[in-house]
Amino acid sequence: MDLRAPDRAEFTLTDVLCGLAHAREFTRSTLAGWRSDATVVTDALLAVTELLTNAILHGLGVPVLRLTARPGVLRVEVTDDSPALPAPRPAGPDGGWGLGVVERLSVAWGAERIGKGKVVWCELPDVAAGAAA
Repeated sequence: MDLRAPDRAEFTLTDVLCGLAHAREFTRSTLAGWRSDATVVTDALLAVTELLTNAILHGLGVPVLRLTARPGVLRVEVTDDSPALPAPRPAGPDGGWGLGVVERLSVAWGAERIGKGKVVWCELPDVAAGAAA
């Protein structure tokens, strides 16, 4: 039984213009420090981009990205101040691809209202997650 506390890291997207690039670099460097394998880093970067883009386009306030590593799982969460939960829609030329991509990458995903807003999350398999000493 592994009783270690999960590793956590948080990034607040204060600059929409450069924020996605900074969030991806934050994710990349955090996962490198946690010794995540290359596949999980690639999948996490895509999930982070999709979830943050949705928060920017459809949410309110300043999005916050949280990464949590537990044994075997990397959880990616994005919070914003809109209580409206995301609903997948058919993909087409005007969008609708993001949540489908997140769903395919993840072992689980969902959205919940928290406080005045919401959190949208996904969990990615990662054999190295939570292994940082």
